[in-house]
This record gives sequence, C-alpha cells and structure tokens, in this order.
Amino acid sequence: MRIIEIYLNENQSHSCTRNIFYAGRKYDSNNTAVKFTNKNLFIDGWNFYLKVDMDDEVTEIPLLQNLFIIGENLTQKAGVLTCTLIGRNSDDSTKTFEPFRLKIEDVEYDQDDKEQQPMDPNMKLL
Repeated sequence: MRIIEIYLNENQSHSCTRNIFYAGRKYDSNNTAVKFTNKNLFIDGWNFYLKVDMDDEVTEIPLLQNLFIIGENLTQKAGVLTCTLIGRNSDDSTKTFEPFRLKIEDVEYDQDDKEQQPMDPNMKLL
C-alpha cells in the first residue's frame, strides 16, 4: 500500500510542498492511504472526520485513527478530491483544517457497472 504522509500545522493548515497529491488510478481499491503524522492531533475526546468533495458530491467519513484508506468508493470517477479534516469534541468545539487535494488518474478501460456502491474500507472498521 502506498502512503501519503501529511503533517497538519498548529495553525490548522497543512505543511505540504505540493498542492495536490497523486492518489492512484480510477477503480483502484485500497492501494493508497493518507496518514496524518501529528502525534498529538488524535487525542481522546476528539472525533475526526474527513470531508471529501468531488464534483459537488460531499461525503463525510469518520476516522478511527490517523490513517485514511482511499477505497474503491472514492475511485469510481477520475478527477480531484478536495479533502478537509474536521475534528469535533463533546463540548461542540470544532477544528477545521486547511483542505488538501488528491488526484485520481483516469484509465483507458472502463469497468462494468456494479449494482451497488462498494463499502468504504474506513466504514468497515466501525
């Protein structure tokens, strides 16, 4: 599995030298993951979600740890995913971090249409 490591600064932005990260090809399944490398970011009392926006379709995926697997449910279309890490605690406090983008590369072939959307691998952990 290929890992994209991102460190989130204290000022709630990402310290990336790149503006966009290559996340794989269309129809890839669990080949790439995003790892947030802050040791003190995922502390008890906070629940983190990754808001993924592609072509005006927004999905909010809960994170159990600092690793987000890019599953087949996000690689059904080629294009750019805009991702925002959001943290919420029991006091209704919210942390929203600067968005980062992941690029899904197009392929020459097309898979047969599937009857149902595949389940996100991060949701299977729940």
